[in-house]
Amino acid sequence: MTTWLVRYAGSCTDCGAELPAGSPASWDRTTRTLRCLGCAGGEMVVGAVDPGVAGRSARSEHDRRVARHEAAIDERWGTGIAGRVVKALSTEPRSTRAWASGAAGEERLAEILARVEGIRVLHDRGVPGSRANIDHLVVAQSGVFVIDAKNHHGMVRVEGGGLLGRREPRLTVDRRDQSAMADGMLRQVEIVTEALGVLQSAPPVWPVLCFLSADWPLIDPPRRFRGVLLEGPRSVVRLVCGAGPLTKAEIDELAGRLAARLPPR
Repeated sequence: MTTWLVRYAGSCTDCGAELPAGSPASWDRTTRTLRCLGCAGGEMVVGAVDPGVAGRSARSEHDRRVARHEAAIDERWGTGIAGRVVKALSTEPRSTRAWASGAAGEERLAEILARVEGIRVLHDRGVPGSRANIDHLVVAQSGVFVIDAKNHHGMVRVEGGGLLGRREPRLTVDRRDQSAMADGMLRQVEIVTEALGVLQSAPPVWPVLCFLSADWPLIDPPRRFRGVLLEGPRSVVRLVCGAGPLTKAEIDELAGRLAARLPPR
């Protein structure tokens, strides 16, 4: 049994997981069967796991939008002096800038996590059959952390609720309702749990929203919202460094399983 990068898309013989071209897998030359690294177990080669590139898909989307914007200017004003002047004076739409900001947040969080020892980190993972992605997956002693990097500015609060419960709690950033972020994280947890497959001892999977540029109340800052952990750049390091039952071998095995079933974008 050898470990290689899949040349043509296929599926794992054991669990049926999709194996896109370029993802690592185990190939049995005798039976001519393909298995994902998670099902290969002890035969997995950790070095074959592709950690991905943080912010790649967001950065690519930003570049595509910029190119489309400039192409529209060329079409209307031409490629001469007039077109160059219009490009120089025009500004990126807010929706386009948001992709660049998001990519910068993912890249910053990747740099922070790279300094943490004893964990395995996977960046910008694709979801088979979907255009969605998962920013970061961290496998640590205490479990698997599904982390969405947010580069929003402003105060993070959980508002509403209370003893009388007259209003449903809302997650707000800079007074804007961002409650939908939590709903998206819960869906990501479902995807990651499914990717882990059936395990004899399944690790806990924690959803995390990491706000890299936001502010927090000095008194009683919010820690959770709808089961999703709310963290900043410092507290997220403490979170993934927590003690737990997983050994280094188990961390590597889980990282390999996730890397095979959720390939990099």
